[in-house]
Amino acid sequence: MARSRLTKQKRAVLEAVLRSRTHPDAAAVYQEARSLLPRISLGTVYRCLESLTEEGKLLRIQGAKEAARYDAKLDHAHRICQRCGIIEDVAGDQIQISDLSRQLVTAAGSFQVREVAIELRGLCAACQEQLGFSEAAAEDLGGIQAKRNTQISWNR
Repeated sequence: MARSRLTKQKRAVLEAVLRSRTHPDAAAVYQEARSLLPRISLGTVYRCLESLTEEGKLLRIQGAKEAARYDAKLDHAHRICQRCGIIEDVAGDQIQISDLSRQLVTAAGSFQVREVAIELRGLCAACQEQLGFSEAAAEDLGGIQAKRNTQISWNR
């Protein structure tokens, strides 16, 4: 991971993501960063998000249908609804993500791992209800676990 100094612009962008109770996209980060640093531009916010992600200070989450979102809390998994796009945290105390990440990196051998992102993609409870989805419907899909589609993403 590249390291660079924490400029006032990067600090404002990082603080904007930290303040968020959700997983903000660049536009939301820009709005919050402007409250901290009024002259910051949208282009600077995008460059800072990219740099902070490369430095391992932020996690980029690519939702199902929308722009990338960001998270400053790194040691947990996310569940992403492939229908409505909602992104939610999976509680870190339920799963030891850091232990699992270390095991995955060790298993990768000589492969240079730059990021480990654990995402659960499928349907949120609200979308399941809207679609009339049930365990029986999942079984009717010939063994495909449409309700619990687990994916481990290896991002650059």
